[in-house]
Amino acid sequence: MNKEQEILLDLLVKLDRFFSEHNITYYIDGGTAIGAIRHNGFLPWDDDADVYVTRENYDKLLSVAGELEDIGVVLGCYELYENYTKTVAKFTDLNDTAFVKSDAFHGLAMGQHIDIFVLDPVPREKVEEYYKYFNIYSELLTYNYVVNENIISYIDEYEKYEKLAKRIGRHKVLELLKSEFTKYTEENSDCYALRWGQIPIVYQKYIFGNPRKVCF
Repeated sequence: MNKEQEILLDLLVKLDRFFSEHNITYYIDGGTAIGAIRHNGFLPWDDDADVYVTRENYDKLLSVAGELEDIGVVLGCYELYENYTKTVAKFTDLNDTAFVKSDAFHGLAMGQHIDIFVLDPVPREKVEEYYKYFNIYSELLTYNYVVNENIISYIDEYEKYEKLAKRIGRHKVLELLKSEFTKYTEENSDCYALRWGQIPIVYQKYIFGNPRKVCF
């Protein structure tokens, strides 16, 4: 394990303890999950860590985020910091520095971090509608990035919301769009949806039950 992975492991321990204390359910995913199963730790070449939380658990995390500074962490996300320009939240260490070019403008700590992806409940027949609003939201939120090609499918509506943002303010329009793609309930949904980079991903909900602990 290299120095970077040692810091990440310490951060994962902090996340696990904090989430457990506040009854927040999470799942490791991506290379972090593969490493846990294949190596009982990080993939030898891995330099980041990723977790999933449902929208319900993410909202729970937001409600207690003020306590994170006590353990040397800050939660970077748009809901808490209006200058933040990513759809993925970052559980960020306050005790070290990690330079990420795309984070240069949000004004928050630039420490080692864990990416937190939100699983939104969506009925299968509403997935296309979900991604329409999510992609427009993402494009308005990440205004300092290269244009996401997914927006081309919704360019007319995107331009409508862009003009509306100039009239009533970007923050109000982002909240309006978020209310559209988070309006579905757990009870009435059979899928979870998110976007990894520019790639939309849809999971059947039954995949995510009660998580089991794994050796890491």
